[in-house]
Formats: sequence, C-alpha cells, structure tokens
Amino acid sequence: MKSKEFIKVDLHVNGEEIIPQEKKVQLTSGKLSIKKMPKGEFYELYQDYVCSSTLRIANEMFQLLPLETVNVTALTEMVDSKTGHLKDTPILSVLIHKKTFEKLNLDCIDPSDSMANFIHNMNFKRTKGMQKVKILTSEEFITEKL
Repeated sequence: MKSKEFIKVDLHVNGEEIIPQEKKVQLTSGKLSIKKMPKGEFYELYQDYVCSSTLRIANEMFQLLPLETVNVTALTEMVDSKTGHLKDTPILSVLIHKKTFEKLNLDCIDPSDSMANFIHNMNFKRTKGMQKVKILTSEEFITEKL
C-alpha cells in the first residue's frame, strides 16, 4: 500500500548465517581465543541486525519521500513445517512514525529495544531466536492515527 503519508516496505534480511558462530577474544597473554558463541548472544546479535536494518530502511524512506509513516516487514527464509521447504517468513513487522523516529538518537540506542517506541510485532526468544509473526496491516496504521 502506498499513499502520500504511508508506504509499506518488505525487507528481505539475510538468514542467521550472517552472524558468526564463533567468538574471538584476545587473552591477556596476547593469544587469540576462539570459542563457540553462546546461543543467547548469537540470537541477540541477529535480532539487533534485523532491527537495525529495519531502522535503516525507515530512515532512507523518510529521506527520499515525504512520508509520515513507514511500515517495514522483515522477512527471512525459514523452513515451513507444513511443507518442509524454505519460505519467506515475517520475523518483524513495525509501523515507524517519522515524528517518533526523528526523536531517536540512533548512535546510542539498542536497535531491538527501540522497537518499543513503535507499534510492532516481534516474537524473540533468547533460546530460539526470532519467530514468525503476523504482518501489521493498514488497519493498524489507521487505528493508530485515530
């Protein structure tokens, strides 16, 4: 849906392979230690990647177009349990209002925490990562404006 005030953007984000599986740390002895990254930390990094990508898209849309709200849905390929095949699956859907967005200090926020400033659907579990969510529709946008 597109209007003078509102645009819907589907953002296809990379899968979890974008985040390294290992964590590298320099020891006090100067040697490099490589350990498997804990699942919770891995999933939190992936969540921040998805949320920061969403914020970047909103920022670019506000810079390019005279919009009041951007509806961004982040999609990634996940296995559909019904078919066993990969399918684009929504893992974040958010309505980002320009006035609220402009108040954010993007250099200091946690991208995942910043979603609380907006109407959004995100289902994150520290042990399982981001899960499938319902896509926000224009009805939520209209309800929010009233």
